[in-house]
Amino acid sequence: LVDGTVWGGYAGWGGILGDPDCLAGQKVEPLPWNDMWDGGIDIVCADSIDARGDLNLNGIANEIADAVIYTQYFLIGIEAFPEIGTNGRQAAIAASDVNADGSPLTIGDLVYLIRVISGDALPYARLSPFAQDVNVRFDGQVVATESNVNIGAVLLTFKVGENFKVTNLTSLTLGQSLTAGEVKVLLYDISTKSIGSGLRELVRIEGQAELVAAEAADYYGNILTSKLSEGATLPTVFALGQNYPNPFNPETVIEFALPTTGEISLNIYNVAGQLVRTLISGTTPAGYHQIRWGGRDANGSDVSSGVYFYKIDTKDFSETRKMLLVK
Repeated sequence: LVDGTVWGGYAGWGGILGDPDCLAGQKVEPLPWNDMWDGGIDIVCADSIDARGDLNLNGIANEIADAVIYTQYFLIGIEAFPEIGTNGRQAAIAASDVNADGSPLTIGDLVYLIRVISGDALPYARLSPFAQDVNVRFDGQVVATESNVNIGAVLLTFKVGENFKVTNLTSLTLGQSLTAGEVKVLLYDISTKSIGSGLRELVRIEGQAELVAAEAADYYGNILTSKLSEGATLPTVFALGQNYPNPFNPETVIEFALPTTGEISLNIYNVAGQLVRTLISGTTPAGYHQIRWGGRDANGSDVSSGVYFYKIDTKDFSETRKMLLVK
């Protein structure tokens, strides 16, 4: 069936899919076409209709301009896509499934597009076939994530009142938009930066705000299952976060999570394995914690520049991470 005309051997109804030449030279103005054959639908040259990653429809996929358009989509909606020809936006949507998982317009597609642009991944490939979870919590002031993988991008949606203000607590780029009392906050990075695994604070919120939705993708663009919670919820697993900033001078912040109250120690060591300073030793309540280290040893003297290690030990958990002091 083409434009309402039934051809011999075919039966069906019109839809914007493709023409017999696979839309060569006229991608954004396709001929209405559905092939109905033996009770099924055959989309003509489906893999050639639109090039994944070519969101601005200029014939060059996976470029910075495509990433810019994608970030704008998450902030302002479908108006970010170009209106070229009759069906330009539909073509851009078809091109948006960069990670080839069958779902267009996701935060995972944006992250994978950035990975391709930065040279960390090849177009169309899928590097992680399994799903991961991320806990997103908001205590009324700070939004934080708890995940076992590095996070490439996060999209947060708030219902807000007056005097709303958001402060970025990460090294990623922050974009935001306000529409009818709803603020969308997008954290992403065009290069190779990410939000580390473990417990990480993302943004600080001032004013009246309710976190109503969260989307996240890992470093390679795989969608994470976001579990949203508000209030002072307890962590479900032990975790030791990567210090920030890192490298640092003069001080850095170390965060950790305890699902149960118990005896813990948090110590800092030099590269020779010598104890530099004990930050915590004793009973610590369950919850999310942070402590600052100002680059001083147990005697209060400044330590030299270099690599240091911080280690947490509990009855059921032990982890060590590396940090760099630069003066």
